Amino acid sequence: MREERLVNAHLVCTTCTSSAPADAVHCISLDCPWFYSRRKAEAETELILALEELVEELEEKQDQVLVGVQQQMIEIHSESSRYDSPTASDIYEEGPLS
Repeated sequence: MREERLVNAHLVCTTCTSSAPADAVHCISLDCPWFYSRRKAEAETELILALEELVEELEEKQDQVLVGVQQQMIEIHSESSRYDSPTASDIYEEGPLS
């Protein structure tokens, strides 16, 4: 919807300024409602792109944190499992129960 608004406003502005559709519109007519419509649509589109980039960065950082937590949990589990139950060599070294 926002992108469609931007395309429509850009098309009107390029027609009015005789610009090519692929070129940037160089219009500063403060009396034209399409100027404001186009500028608003451009700002919204830029904001959406910036938010998408931030979400991607947050997801990457979240993945990094999760990997770190998983590694810590594996280390804790491996350390605690060494002390959970005696091995055969532990029993042999202690000798028979009295």
